[in-house]
Amino acid sequence: MGQIPNTLRRSNSFDPKLHNGMAIDTCVDNFSGAVLKALAASPKCCPRDDPRPSIPAGIQDEIRLKNQLRRRWQVIGDHALKAEVNRLQRSLTRRLNEWRNDQWSSTLDSLDPEDQSIWRMTKRAMRFPTPSPPLVTPGESLSQTFRKWKHLTTIWRLSFSR
Repeated sequence: MGQIPNTLRRSNSFDPKLHNGMAIDTCVDNFSGAVLKALAASPKCCPRDDPRPSIPAGIQDEIRLKNQLRRRWQVIGDHALKAEVNRLQRSLTRRLNEWRNDQWSSTLDSLDPEDQSIWRMTKRAMRFPTPSPPLVTPGESLSQTFRKWKHLTTIWRLSFSR
C-alpha cells in the first residue's frame, strides 16, 4: 500500500453522520487537510519515463520572454508591446515547427527494417488511446451531484477503513 493512503488513514476523522452544512464543511476541511499532509509527506518527484527530447534551451528562453511580455502587456495594454508579443509568438511557432521537423526527420532516418523498428513505429502510430469512462455505478450514470457525492463517500469510506 502506498504512503499517501496510509497517511490519510492515520489522519482520517471521517464522520458518516453529517447532519448540517457546518458538519459537511468541517469534514471537507479535515479531509482536504489530510490530503495536503499526505501529499507533503509523499515523494516529491517521480522520474519521467519520456523518450521525447526536451525543447532546446534557446527556445525555452524565448518562450519565457514571450510569456513575460504578454503578462506585462495584459497589465499595461501598450500596442507596441502587443506587437512584440505577436512577433515573438510567430517566431516561436516557426522555430518549434522546425525543431519538431528535425526531430521527426532524425527519427525516420534511424528506422531500420532489420530490427523491427519500422513495425514498432507503425504499431505505435496506429494505436488508439483507450478513453477513460465517466464515473458510473452499475446500471446508471452519475450525472446528478447528490449521487456522485454519495458514491464518492462510499468509495472513500471503503478505501480508508481497511
